[in-house]
Amino acid sequence: MCLLPIRKAIPLRDAAFHAFFEQHYAGLSGLAYLMTGESSVADDLASDALTEVWQHWDRVAAAGDSAAYARGIVANLTRRWIRRQGLARRSLRLLAPSGSDQVRSQPDVPAVLDVRSALARLPHRRRACVVLRYPAVRGHPGDTQVEKGSLWSDGSAGAARQSTVTLKAGADITELDLTIRVAMTPGLADQGATDDVATAGITATVEHRSDALLYHFVLGAGATLSAGTYAFTARYGQDGATRDAGDDTYEAFGYDVNRKRLHVYGNFAAKAK
Repeated sequence: MCLLPIRKAIPLRDAAFHAFFEQHYAGLSGLAYLMTGESSVADDLASDALTEVWQHWDRVAAAGDSAAYARGIVANLTRRWIRRQGLARRSLRLLAPSGSDQVRSQPDVPAVLDVRSALARLPHRRRACVVLRYPAVRGHPGDTQVEKGSLWSDGSAGAARQSTVTLKAGADITELDLTIRVAMTPGLADQGATDDVATAGITATVEHRSDALLYHFVLGAGATLSAGTYAFTARYGQDGATRDAGDDTYEAFGYDVNRKRLHVYGNFAAKAK
């Protein structure tokens, strides 16, 4: 008599975790990437974190913010990975031939300018604090990647006080997490997020921060975005003079149907003619 409700509860638990996995995997992998700078390592850490989430799913589901719980696991796993890398590097330095330090010490200007390099110079706890508290959205001028694999992107700011990201998918997309960051300016007010996706479930939310409005677009669990061109728009109001979108950026993580990682980022600066 007691076995029947237990058997019914298991599929519900599986379905809830599957939905959580589909919605948050890309974002957790992106978080790990910001803290490690290693794409393949980031995927592994996100997978390990979600395995731990599954093992403690009842506790995670009961938490006030399940996504924050998962991000904390990623931060802890990343700390352990960085510690292991530090031990390995110290061992290699003991075995390295003399003079090799001179090669390593040569400055790498592009890396210095990269946000990831700045993060890498921070101790892990400070780095995790910065990434978790102020999740960076890449794409500032000089730091763009508008095409990756089967995904192409473009950002444009219209006179109607809106910033639109156009994504052109060459293959079906099974996971997508897009963020448009609209830098805070005097009189800026959120007026909603919209998209023209008709056949797949996109969840659009707006996060209010002291320095920006973050417009999130997440492809729903189990949904597929067919190959094609789509527009995602952040709408806002602005008091006073015309707003400068020069500090606005966007970044998208995802996977296509072939499990190829997608990662594009850019801005809304006027394009040179």
